[in-house]
Amino acid sequence: MTSASKKWFSIGKSVWILAFGACVVPLAVDCQPEPPLAKLPPGFVVGTKMNYPTQVGFEAKKPHNAKSCIFVDPDIHLGYSWTAMTDAAAQMSIAAMIKQEQEPSDIGGLKTEPDGKEQLKNGTLLLTKSSRLQIGTKCPAWITYKGVWVGAAGGGLLMISISNVPGSKDQIKGWIAAMLD
Repeated sequence: MTSASKKWFSIGKSVWILAFGACVVPLAVDCQPEPPLAKLPPGFVVGTKMNYPTQVGFEAKKPHNAKSCIFVDPDIHLGYSWTAMTDAAAQMSIAAMIKQEQEPSDIGGLKTEPDGKEQLKNGTLLLTKSSRLQIGTKCPAWITYKGVWVGAAGGGLLMISISNVPGSKDQIKGWIAAMLD
């Protein structure tokens, strides 16, 4: 082969590789599963966002407007995370999370205890109750709830966490159910 033909062969090979890449890469990207769209409950404002090829998510918060005579976090926190994975892998992850025992804890006036597991909208909701005592005061315990929902959705694993909810765990169930509708 002459030097001119080697040059054209090299250029032709490069063009073929670019053309092949331009045709195959978009096909691979189009085959990526789409995360379910999150519908935020009223009053929540998105703060931090995460957007990677196989994982999306955000954190949001809203004030809870509950009164306490001790210093408490003034916000309800919501976390949303979707990770692309096969249905089998998602089901294995969900099963492992459900089987994991929730252990109660009592550290420095903060008592946390499991408050149930239940099925909700094709997933599982794990609930936790926390009681905070302000040592040395006559304030009543500050009671909040946390819910973590896990399920397979949109070709991946979806997790929704809502924490620091004063009052009732039913509010968590309602917000998560509305986000999944």
